Amino acid sequence: MTRAVEVQVNKKDFREVRIVEPEAVALLSGEVRVAIEKFVSYAIGGDDMYWQFYPADDEWGVVPVWGVATVTESQNPDAPVGTRLHGFYPMANTATLRLQKKNDMQFKEVSDYRVPLFGLYNEYGNVTNNPKEMMDFENASCLFVIFMTSYCVADYCDANDFFNAEQIVVSSVSSKTGFGVAKL
Repeated sequence: MTRAVEVQVNKKDFREVRIVEPEAVALLSGEVRVAIEKFVSYAIGGDDMYWQFYPADDEWGVVPVWGVATVTESQNPDAPVGTRLHGFYPMANTATLRLQKKNDMQFKEVSDYRVPLFGLYNEYGNVTNNPKEMMDFENASCLFVIFMTSYCVADYCDANDFFNAEQIVVSSVSSKTGFGVAKL
């Protein structure tokens, strides 16, 4: 078994990084453990947003990422070992999720601390049975949600006639989101 590691950053100085080995705990009913295979870092948004998804010590935060993972252990009959999931993970090589099946293509993370958080980040796509043609675009799928954010921002500005601005400055904690907004 591969040892679990997680990347944490100092919330007050993002240049300070540490690697932590989370304690191995037995899975509870409804939980799965996944091996995170590929991801793209989303953004660090501070205490009001992203630090809450994967809590760490007060001074430290776990960077959230969009990625793809495979279930390696399961106490959830709806997500057996081998299930592949696309969703929001910690910057780590493994994570434990409490999943509830929404339909054949989607799960929702329902851990008590995650329920009040923004719903989009609690959705996990079941990509296990995607056709080979879609699997060829799996790397790009990690970026798709970031593009969706770009689209929503651009659409919001357009729907509001760009607030009668003569010039717009695009700034984003995710350069990929900023580039997407600028392009759109």
